[in-house]
Amino acid sequence: MREAARQYGGRKLPHRNTLIQLLEKNMRALVIACLLALPVMGCQSQQTGVKTLAATGETFEEPAKAGQTKIRLANVDRDRWTSRLEPVGGGQQTVYVCKPLACSTQTVVIFKRIASPTRNPDPVALDKLLAAIRAKAESDGATFVSEKRTTIKGFPALQSEYKRTINDKTLYTAETIIFSGGISSSIVGASSDAAAAKRYRDEFVSKYQVNDGGSLSTVTSAE
Repeated sequence: MREAARQYGGRKLPHRNTLIQLLEKNMRALVIACLLALPVMGCQSQQTGVKTLAATGETFEEPAKAGQTKIRLANVDRDRWTSRLEPVGGGQQTVYVCKPLACSTQTVVIFKRIASPTRNPDPVALDKLLAAIRAKAESDGATFVSEKRTTIKGFPALQSEYKRTINDKTLYTAETIIFSGGISSSIVGASSDAAAAKRYRDEFVSKYQVNDGGSLSTVTSAE
């Protein structure tokens, strides 16, 4: 099985375990649904895509220009996780799948990023967004376990954990949305075990890096 994973790299393996397929299918739908809650708050973030560093010809380490945000999320362990990049909506997402026997239970982590509607989201607006995300997830049959507004890597963030029963199987989800400068990022762990979903989500969140050049207005006023 490991040899097969190496052979196919980040691509989908044939005859994948049905639970892994279920995790990917439903997590992709939930992540899109959660971030599409942004237009409910009057935002237009889906209209602007996020370019990869490769597309711009820049490196992450180069200082970010005023008004520019660079982000990076490295695979926490290539021996344990396969990965693939997918376009979705106005942005892109990376799907990480834990290899057989490499994690305590079958787990998928999805990393999605879109252009942020603002560099400095208002706390009250974030609370409303969190409520909208909860309402959307609950309308899709999810049960919320916890939710909070917090700060991660120095940026405003939302965290939530919920579960959903599909085809007699319970899917546990742990999500973090980080509003890092000009980019909003969602890192979601999904598993048949609640602790695993949260643990592996947190592992990837710990590797999230931001290189932000600050807002244009701040730079202009300082000169």
